[in-house]
Amino acid sequence: LSRVQTTIRRRVHCLVMDYTYFMMCLAMFFISLPIYTKGKCVSPKVVSTSTYSTPDVLFSSDTVYSIILSVTCQDNQQPSLYALIDDQLIPVTKELGTNQYQVSWTRPHDKPPSSSLVVSFYDDEGASSFRKSIRYEEEIKVSPLFDVTLDYKGIKRASIIAPGFIAMCLALFIWYLANTTRQKLQQ
Repeated sequence: LSRVQTTIRRRVHCLVMDYTYFMMCLAMFFISLPIYTKGKCVSPKVVSTSTYSTPDVLFSSDTVYSIILSVTCQDNQQPSLYALIDDQLIPVTKELGTNQYQVSWTRPHDKPPSSSLVVSFYDDEGASSFRKSIRYEEEIKVSPLFDVTLDYKGIKRASIIAPGFIAMCLALFIWYLANTTRQKLQQ
């Protein structure tokens, strides 16, 4: 009789444990649901953009490009964004507590873009699909959330000091040497 009671207790214990495990899994699913649904930006709208590129080659070894933008979504989400630059997805940094994003990259001076550079932005889902298309060498069918155009004005290769100013300083230096030498000879 005690053996039957022990078997029944074990089976009841297993059922309770299975029910507890099921409830824990169900609770974890509902707790994690907002995490998985967060980040989907519905109807993104670029409110403002600010772009920068290195103006001259004198003080830099590479050309630096930077885009700062404000993005609002219809559902007030603040998704993670990725920028497509030179066929590579680069993570876009987000300023905490705001809807401002920034992406920066460099290129060698000898590889400047044309007059403008179009940068496409993707969310997590779009970036994942884009990477998958590249990995399996498929045609890219993912459309970006939005595009931002960086107007590139070119790089100044001239020095900061004008050649006329250098010539004038050289002429003054030669005049000074000649004048001091003349005064020494007259003494």
